[in-house]
Amino acid sequence: MRRTVRISDNIVSPLGFSSEANYAAVKAGRSEIRRHEGTFGVPQPFAASLFDRDVVMAKAAECGIPAGLSLFDTICLLSATLALEGSGVDTRSPKTAFILSTTKGNVELIGEEDVDQTRALLGFSARLIGEFFGNPNPVEVVSNACISGVCAIIQASRMIADGSYDHVVVVGAEVQSRFIISGFLCLKALSDSLCRPFDASRCGLNAGEAAATMVLAASDKVEDSQWEVVRGAIRNDANHISGPSRTGEGSYNALRYVLEASRKDELAFVNVHGTATVYNDEMESIALDRAGLSDMPVNALKGIYGHTMGAAGVLESIISIHACEDGTVLGTRGYSERGTSRPVNVSAENRTTDRTAFVKLLSGFGGCNAAVLFRKGDGPGGEIPAEPELETKKTVRLSSEDCDLVALYREQVGDYPKFFKMDTLCKLGFLATELLLKGEDRTELREDRAVLLFNTSGSVCNDRHFQETVSDPEGWFPSPALFVYTLANIVTGELAIRNRFKGESSFHVLGKKDQAQMDRIIREAFMDGVTRTAVCGWVECSADDCFEAEISLISKKNS
Repeated sequence: MRRTVRISDNIVSPLGFSSEANYAAVKAGRSEIRRHEGTFGVPQPFAASLFDRDVVMAKAAECGIPAGLSLFDTICLLSATLALEGSGVDTRSPKTAFILSTTKGNVELIGEEDVDQTRALLGFSARLIGEFFGNPNPVEVVSNACISGVCAIIQASRMIADGSYDHVVVVGAEVQSRFIISGFLCLKALSDSLCRPFDASRCGLNAGEAAATMVLAASDKVEDSQWEVVRGAIRNDANHISGPSRTGEGSYNALRYVLEASRKDELAFVNVHGTATVYNDEMESIALDRAGLSDMPVNALKGIYGHTMGAAGVLESIISIHACEDGTVLGTRGYSERGTSRPVNVSAENRTTDRTAFVKLLSGFGGCNAAVLFRKGDGPGGEIPAEPELETKKTVRLSSEDCDLVALYREQVGDYPKFFKMDTLCKLGFLATELLLKGEDRTELREDRAVLLFNTSGSVCNDRHFQETVSDPEGWFPSPALFVYTLANIVTGELAIRNRFKGESSFHVLGKKDQAQMDRIIREAFMDGVTRTAVCGWVECSADDCFEAEISLISKKNS
């Protein structure tokens, strides 16, 4: 059986350019979160941990990163380069793959004059990474809101387990911009002072910038000194596109699955999302309590780094590995007095541990939740079920050349007014799925059905609409109704809510429509042993009047 082990890692952040420098700073409680006024031309103050751009570019030049790239692309290449140094991984091998985890990438380039607009697409950054390292394989982008980093690690472990690749380099990165900060401000989610995860006085999140890379490899046997990606789960709570489940359903279901491969007494801690927003922290406390982990040490790193979005899952997993190596349960900076309805074992101070396993937990917009179990040394539970034989039950195709989405809705559906609030990408996915599942009994919860969608443009169509609301310095009027649809994976959340799907949901941005690549990712999603059917396929929307969908219902044979 092929196991997945970590062979090297790196963190590039305002705290330093290595995992070791970052861990030392975190253990000492040092942070670069500062109050910002006027940064990015945003008219409201906010707190964030941001790069010194000149320092980053100087370090990148030292490491041979080309000049003239955006900050986002620069930190991706810089972190991956530093992680791969001395790893022995041949990046030019067809058995090596790269995955990029991010939510918004180069979104600040949208609408910029004299800038090739393809540079704003996530696929551009993916191709840049592949070309820089001479990698022959298509680089996949996992863009699944705040859980993207953990999803990318889970995806990498599946790619190794099924024999597709011997090495997978997972790069998670995010930079802040007027676009992103304006969006969180209009949702009233940002604090202008230090965030306080799980605290009674918490009042919002801080923003953060970072890139983090984890190099994973196949191994037949896990050595005592090696860290294994033991088991991961992605689950939707089918509750709301921007609000977590009040029962912690998706987070609990993900936890429950990964804990099947672990003994409670081997866990050092659970590293949680801990955004310091009222509802997210409350939801996580409920999920932990339901999973029997209310007495388990818990910590959050948002008070050090801020919310690094697509980088968070990779960065926070790396810091947690180094903490376990050091025998430390890191304190949660900003925490003082519990402010959740369920007990959580959080401390502002560092504590000691002699355990060498932990769970990383994340949640995000679109109802998505993810958990992954890491363990040092050999142990039980690393098995991943073999890929099943699949069959296509039905396929639906829609395009702007042959249909009007509003007219089609009125003709075929007509009973879901929320349709008119959706962006065009979500309307497209929604209608294709309505036609796909027409006649099916959709009254029962489906924990065994996944939603896996792909395109090349992410949510660029609605990104342009939102950018128009924040680009004029004298006309700053960001719309929360637009901002929540500037994540590509929101379409998966809309489908989960409509159809009560509580299984895996994920969104992947590809360099081009590559059926073989999509088929592999779909097959791998069935490897968790829970998924029996999946709504999956292509949903491209480059403009409101230019769209294409090809959605299929895929099933295990004999299901």
